[in-house]
Amino acid sequence: MQCPHCDTEFAPNKQLDYQHCPCCGSFVRDPGPLKLVWKGGLCGFRNWQGVMVTPYKYNHSFGVFFDGFAKVCIKGMYSYIDELGQEVFPFYYHSIQKTENNLFVVSLNGKYGIIDFRGNVIIPLVYQYIYSSSEGLTAVCQGYKYGFMDSAGTLVIPCIYEHANPYAEGLAVVQLNGKFGYIDHSGNTVIPFDYEHAIPFDNGLATVKKDEKFGCIDMHNNEVISIIYDYLSRKKNDIIDVKYGKWRGFLNLKGEEVNVSKKAKAIIRDENCIDETISSIVKIKEFTEKHSGYFKQTHYSLNHIYPNGLYQVSLNHKYGFIDNDCKEIIPPIYDEVAEFYEGFLCVEKNWKKGVIDIDNKVIIPFVYDEITHFGGVLFYVMKDGYWGVVDTLNQVIVPFKYEEVSFFDTCGLLLVKRNEKYGFVDIQGTEIIPCKYDEVFDMEAFDMTGTAWVRLDEKWIMIDRLGKEIYEADNYSINYPSEYDD
Repeated sequence: MQCPHCDTEFAPNKQLDYQHCPCCGSFVRDPGPLKLVWKGGLCGFRNWQGVMVTPYKYNHSFGVFFDGFAKVCIKGMYSYIDELGQEVFPFYYHSIQKTENNLFVVSLNGKYGIIDFRGNVIIPLVYQYIYSSSEGLTAVCQGYKYGFMDSAGTLVIPCIYEHANPYAEGLAVVQLNGKFGYIDHSGNTVIPFDYEHAIPFDNGLATVKKDEKFGCIDMHNNEVISIIYDYLSRKKNDIIDVKYGKWRGFLNLKGEEVNVSKKAKAIIRDENCIDETISSIVKIKEFTEKHSGYFKQTHYSLNHIYPNGLYQVSLNHKYGFIDNDCKEIIPPIYDEVAEFYEGFLCVEKNWKKGVIDIDNKVIIPFVYDEITHFGGVLFYVMKDGYWGVVDTLNQVIVPFKYEEVSFFDTCGLLLVKRNEKYGFVDIQGTEIIPCKYDEVFDMEAFDMTGTAWVRLDEKWIMIDRLGKEIYEADNYSINYPSEYDD
């Protein structure tokens, strides 16, 4: 790891996103293999000696390497580069997603297939959607029906289901004739199609919905948590938050009532893990006591400890950050701060919001009413009552003319709202699907299926990513199940 300020090389601590240079004391981020840089609206990659290893030619990239590869885009077509900056294969595809065994799910003109890291086609591009593989089988969509293929591309379970989730613990949730059940790797029905909704198994239990009530079953279809609850939410610490009539309480995985404190209730229902939160409280107390002299001198209050080694402090309702040695990284001068994400921090100052980096350098000026980091170099921003998207050069990617913007899918479509109507724009800000629909149901389905349900007046219509209207629903009960129920 090399400090960009004084060029000192030192061994990185992989448990921290940021750490001190032992020579000059500057805060240094663990760089990864290459650094994403921008110039004239295009991005490229350089190494940490400052040498460009690719030209500035990409329209977009998050710059994040996973398993040695980073996704890049040129004019809406995607590829990957490796850690040497070499393009893995030509820019043929409208979307691309790396899966296991160095294989890639790709799409072109709305059809999906699988290629290897040399660009050889393993599975022809004939499917409407392909999931990532799980337990040796991959869910595929063809003719708006779902089935499963094996690693050789053979369709081992025919495309007869209305929906399918990847396998988990030996079973897959599928939908048939409007009802949900579970099948094994051979396509045999293990749990009958009796449920209005179901999610994959986790530690031997699955949440299901029947007759508008929720509960949990085991792999033998026994009701471990009786299907009687009006609300059920399974949390990360295996505490189950339930509601039955006017009663609200907590159960364990055996269905037994669990007593928790008022603080724990608030923590659980705020989607946080009890253990993590209590641990954080203990760490804050220990750190404050250890550095009591510093906090008495500065009058700072310690609010939060982040896993990247930063500590959020406040003074007179202003917020900043210190490090583990109580060195001030960012002074408490901001009215609001978010969490550091990919080296950027959304902050508010004098009633306006912008973005700074770890060195307190202003990346996006304080001119916006709202700002949210989408990821990579893109930010949702609101100005004068309208939303758009800007990059880290404060260049406008999506113009400020929308009442709402939300959720880029993996193909780069952004849901927008204008004049009380919904439509979709691409990552270059071009309106691909006009703002003419009254409602959009479950935008995340675009990721899973390549299709979405939209409402026009009183009609529900399925559209694809190009805006083609495929067919109308027979009734108003549109049910695209999510992969998770929390």
